[in-house]
Amino acid sequence: MWNQSPSPGFKFRPRKGVWTDGQNNVFDPNEFEATSYNWWTYVKRIKGKVVFNEYPYSQTTSNHQRNMRTLLKQLKIKIDVTVSMRQSLSNFYNDSLPSKYETLFKLEIQATRARKGDTSKVDAIKSVKSEIKLCRSLGAKFTRKQMSELKADVIRRDEARLKAAREERAEVKAKRDALKPLLTDLGEVSLKVFEDVSDLNEIELNQNKEVSNA
Repeated sequence: MWNQSPSPGFKFRPRKGVWTDGQNNVFDPNEFEATSYNWWTYVKRIKGKVVFNEYPYSQTTSNHQRNMRTLLKQLKIKIDVTVSMRQSLSNFYNDSLPSKYETLFKLEIQATRARKGDTSKVDAIKSVKSEIKLCRSLGAKFTRKQMSELKADVIRRDEARLKAAREERAEVKAKRDALKPLLTDLGEVSLKVFEDVSDLNEIELNQNKEVSNA
């Protein structure tokens, strides 16, 4: 089974019994673990299920993960569940669920704002809940208190984001309103050319340039 050499760049090393691409990316089929830089475990078999950690730890590790997906596919190894956690999969039991619950809470917020008939968020919620259930069946833990605290934090960050967006729109409107008197003699000069400036003095400067170029 391990004698063929799939791409990209992986070779089976019989002496060590591992697949490696020579770039600190190793898959050990006996231990059933893949590691980046010989310590960060991002593929691991847990209670018979293949778990893949897709956290973008670094650009190099992201390349490792992409190449490993190709290797696993060519070896006909199915990934049962993906997680996104900064810690190695050796910490799966304590660290795999926070990101999934954060995704779930964000989707639930988005679902309340979805257009009528748009079921994409509902379907995504079902998918994440299924993944959470699978992670829990493999032994991952996340308490009700942790869930409550995380949900409150997600809501707080979402409200802060909306507030910042409202303030930005109000600021743009105020700048536009302040600019209108300056354009009364400029005919059809578009306000759009001034959308990205934040200083009215700079607006006036741009205005003068627009007139001189006309």
